[in-house]
Amino acid sequence: MQRNKYAADYIPRHKFINTEFNNVEEAALIYLKEPPMSWANPTDCIEWPCTAPENVFLSFESTQFTGSRTPLSTRPTFQIVSDVEDAVNAYSGCELRAYWSAGYCTNRNLGILLFESLDADTEDRSIQPVHITCEESGYRNKLNSFMDHMWDGFYTG
Repeated sequence: MQRNKYAADYIPRHKFINTEFNNVEEAALIYLKEPPMSWANPTDCIEWPCTAPENVFLSFESTQFTGSRTPLSTRPTFQIVSDVEDAVNAYSGCELRAYWSAGYCTNRNLGILLFESLDADTEDRSIQPVHITCEESGYRNKLNSFMDHMWDGFYTG
């Protein structure tokens, strides 16, 4: 499994129920590619790449692992999240898996925070970066605004 390479803005939570992985080795289960640096430009995501690929959340319930090759952790309920190190290390029940470029979690209390500007000038003004932190847990994540997809007749944005 991998993320949609065009998903710059938002990747909704994906919920997999009764999924069967047959003869899938641990390192081959998933890979979450980092956002391309080409997104860091004035017409798309400004100074650094759009951050949707860094905020993936996949939820698995009633998962089955069959066959002779199975992952080391074969719990039926788990989550996979992007590998933002200061975020994953702050979640209880999560560990980084470098070969996935993701984190493996058994914490059922994870979710997605999504916010949007409802101001009338939202097409002309944006707020980024947004730093989300929790001093108690050590959670840190830096979010960018959505990619500018508006066409002005001459250029994007």
